[in-house]
Amino acid sequence: MAEYNSNTEKAIEILTNGESGMYWETGSKILRAIHQMQKATEDDSENKTDEKRINLLTQLVLATEHEYTAKEEEKAEKAMEESHEGLQDLKGILLSQLRMAIMTQKAPKPLLLVGEPGSGKTSLAVSFAKALGHGYATIQMSGLAGAFVLNGTDASYKNAEIGRITKAFINTSSRNPVIIFDEVDKIGTNMNYGSASYAMLDALECDRARFFVDEFITVPFDASKAWYLLTANTLEGIPEPVLDRCQIYVMPPYTPQEKKKIAKRIFTAMNEEIAPRHLWTTGKQLEIITRKYMTDCGVRGIKKSIELCFSSSSKALLKENNVHLDDKAIERTLQDNIHRPSFPFSGNPGTVPIAAVTGPERNIGIVFPVESSIIEDSYHNTVITGLPSGLMSESAEVARAAAEETLGKDLGLVRINYPFAIRKDGDSAGLATALSIISKATGRRIRKDIAVTGAITMSGLVLQVSGCPVKAEGAMLSGMNGLIIPASSEKELTPFLSSFRNLQIYPVSTLSEAMKIIMIEEEKERNC
Repeated sequence: MAEYNSNTEKAIEILTNGESGMYWETGSKILRAIHQMQKATEDDSENKTDEKRINLLTQLVLATEHEYTAKEEEKAEKAMEESHEGLQDLKGILLSQLRMAIMTQKAPKPLLLVGEPGSGKTSLAVSFAKALGHGYATIQMSGLAGAFVLNGTDASYKNAEIGRITKAFINTSSRNPVIIFDEVDKIGTNMNYGSASYAMLDALECDRARFFVDEFITVPFDASKAWYLLTANTLEGIPEPVLDRCQIYVMPPYTPQEKKKIAKRIFTAMNEEIAPRHLWTTGKQLEIITRKYMTDCGVRGIKKSIELCFSSSSKALLKENNVHLDDKAIERTLQDNIHRPSFPFSGNPGTVPIAAVTGPERNIGIVFPVESSIIEDSYHNTVITGLPSGLMSESAEVARAAAEETLGKDLGLVRINYPFAIRKDGDSAGLATALSIISKATGRRIRKDIAVTGAITMSGLVLQVSGCPVKAEGAMLSGMNGLIIPASSEKELTPFLSSFRNLQIYPVSTLSEAMKIIMIEEEKERNC
């Protein structure tokens, strides 16, 4: 006959006194389950399941509820400063939420961190959670499709288990741990077993979390005391109800100065791993490393390059303890294999340089032309070539409408071509396309040393686009002297202006402003 241990007795006593964060019915369920166990035989599978459920419930009841204190705030602030450069706004948000928790002794509203891979979302969340000392668990959401993974499986099924949310409370032995839902934008879409994203709502919605029920245990407990942090690369694909229950913070890119400090920190950490050996580097070499990744949002590329520096110096390090990294070794390690297509820009009417991004992580800046031709007496039609996406084709149609609005006439047949044999996406070529059409229709030449990026409306307003630091880098490396960007995107580029001293930035709000900058006046052309 199965017997319950002293821990279970202690748990029942806590439940009876109402001190557990569970509810009165819980105690009676446990007692009923124990009574059934005592009647059952040892080899009864139902008996074994009940015994497992009682053990799990016992661990939940006996978990520690930690108090939020001012000392924890000091520890958390110190840990974040020591582990991460920059991100002051995010650190401030986490610390302000912690101060509210100290005053109310309640967990803050869930916080969703959105940013590119390697931008420090998860690592900062883990650093903060460790310093807090309430216990933490990371739940990888990438690929999860079934709600049962989070909420548990019905005990009647074979190999039934508790869900990962309940497991987080049990593994941390805490009633108010930090639970990190990582990569929530990559949740699977198989709906055969319920949506994992909607299963998260049971934890994120405070009123529902107070009565959280794991399908395996079937006993409600208070899951609202956990501090929930979520991470994602993008908001796309995350259900609106999940977003509605979270405070959203978009991760800013690291500045070149911060990346240099990060590179120095990575070098220091790797030298500590190989101690007493030491690979010495200079500030100039750190700058060379970070310059290659100055427009990347994350820092993984920097870390990979430094790891390659150590790997290439490993032979010398095995022979002697102190090795100085030389500039030639850095150049060999960071040899740029990125192919940036080169296009001749004549400045003839109808051809405008577009600043764009490419690559698997959209972190390579390039410049390519948009070309337009017009047959005014023909039937009204637009022909778009160059592998544009649906959004880019729509943007080209809008650009045509903006051009016709500016010119005050219908242009008949307009052909628009985007050379460069890869599929293109987005609406950031809209402004350049409108300029190309107007240039061809009026015969006005275009400055061939200024690239353009920006979305556009039919009335000629220039709208914000992303990736301006990467586009500026591509424009500079392609030999451009200037870059026209939307005025609303200027803030994104501000931290990197020191890296683009030789590139003139032209923020514009309307199509007419861009025309004044890039189109060559006939009088000026004659004087040239």
